Amino acid sequence: MRLILTALGALLLGASLAGAAELPKDIRVGPGTLVVAKKDMLCLALNDYWEARGETLQGRVAVAQVVLNRARDPRFPGSICDVVQENRSGMGRGCQFSWYCDGKADAPVEEDAWRSSVLLSMSVLRRDNAINDPTRGALWYHNGTVAPSWADRLDRTVRIGTHVFYTDTVARRPATQTAKRDTGTSTTTGTPVPSTFADWIDTVQEGEQVAGQ
Repeated sequence: MRLILTALGALLLGASLAGAAELPKDIRVGPGTLVVAKKDMLCLALNDYWEARGETLQGRVAVAQVVLNRARDPRFPGSICDVVQENRSGMGRGCQFSWYCDGKADAPVEEDAWRSSVLLSMSVLRRDNAINDPTRGALWYHNGTVAPSWADRLDRTVRIGTHVFYTDTVARRPATQTAKRDTGTSTTTGTPVPSTFADWIDTVQEGEQVAGQ
């Protein structure tokens, strides 16, 4: 029962965050266009809006990719909304993405910027996208104007715009990557992680179909 309540709570939180914003009226999401649910696309768009909208296009894609990399790493939550909302400290200001728990409203206020964030989110989550990971598998990043102590324990991959990106030795072992699905099942793949999130989703789904036969 506790596991069921926990899963339900996570689902409601994801729906709540995605509910903080709506699709621009001139944008439509066709059936089967995205590799995730609409709420996860909106969560990624919100993260871009509040976390990276001042970056270059490449910098914004890089920040979005960190979210996607975390969603497919078993050490982090298994959905985009859960990754964006993660707070490992259990305290009000300990979120992985600080804008989510800064106590301010999450609804976008700049219409053009929000539309741009939605389009970027849709682009990296399209089933037919060919956007490779510019961060080289990064799971962490920080602004280049600061030097956090945790950065010394990680492997720097690249600097893009104002952000410096990092990974670690565990993330470099593709055979340990585990997909956590909304159904609660997990699938571990023994093949290299595909370069795009869409390819990875398709690989996971194929693995689940095989496992269910």
